[in-house]
Amino acid sequence: GASDSLDGLHPDEGDEDARRASVSDEPAKRSEGKPDGLFFRIRRSVSAPFRIAVDNPVFEGMVYLCIVLSCIFMFYESPSADIESAIPRVVADVAGLIFLLIFTAEAAAKIIGVGLVYSVSWKQKPYVFEFWNRIDFVILVVNWLQYLGFLNVAGKYTTQVLRLSRCLKLVRLIQYSSIKSMADSLAACMKPLLLVVICLFSFVSIFGVLGMALFRGTFAYCTDTSVDGRLLEGRIECAGSLLESERALFIPRTWQNPPANFDTISSSILTLWSVYSSNWIYSLYSAEDSNKAQSEIQPIQNQNEEIAILYFSAFVIIIRLFLTNLI
Repeated sequence: GASDSLDGLHPDEGDEDARRASVSDEPAKRSEGKPDGLFFRIRRSVSAPFRIAVDNPVFEGMVYLCIVLSCIFMFYESPSADIESAIPRVVADVAGLIFLLIFTAEAAAKIIGVGLVYSVSWKQKPYVFEFWNRIDFVILVVNWLQYLGFLNVAGKYTTQVLRLSRCLKLVRLIQYSSIKSMADSLAACMKPLLLVVICLFSFVSIFGVLGMALFRGTFAYCTDTSVDGRLLEGRIECAGSLLESERALFIPRTWQNPPANFDTISSSILTLWSVYSSNWIYSLYSAEDSNKAQSEIQPIQNQNEEIAILYFSAFVIIIRLFLTNLI
């Protein structure tokens, strides 16, 4: 009986070998999934100067200064090339390009320093894992698209709205902990809010396509109210000048399109968003006077009233009343 108890205290030789083998395999298992040693050392040596520069308070202060100067230049810029600006157009364009290059260099330094998706340093998160880095990257992409002219296809007013995204960089200047906590709370709510925006945008886009089918190219009119659409007068007759009786001045007749129209998908969506925000009266009147079959003729009052009322009523009921309350 004593020998049996002593045998229980000493494991078999085979069990001891298995235990040693499992212990020897643990370092190999722990090393799985980590980067190759030589490659990782080279990568860290390359990224180290950029990481030191990004963490330097002087670098951060220079970036903050550029953010403030960029917003100041934007405030003094003219929204249109036809309007004289407080800052010469050439100076504003050169300054905008310089700030764009500075912010691009900042993003590149951060990406090289901490890694885009996979972290170079185990103590820091990758670039895309930081919420404010993602915001900065989206703003940077929008600014480059605007500078290269790709946003011109979206329309003038869409481009002007997207230019305001540069003001979001001012949020990085927040230093008070309470405001930072509020900003972090808003950042945590971004995902569900984004889903709500995507849902609304999808339904608005559907109505935008339908609006293009019904009212595309039909909102244009002549500034001279004496041009009568009932007599099939329109764009051809909208020429020359007319006498303005109040000021006794001759002003040119122009065939113009209102800002709120359904000519493109972007303008359709912006028009519907203005309807969504209760600014619907002028869009409804233009739709009521439109004529799809004769788009070059001066609009006639209430000639398309039934379709316009049906379309805008359906949009307000489905999107503004039903879908908004459902969400």
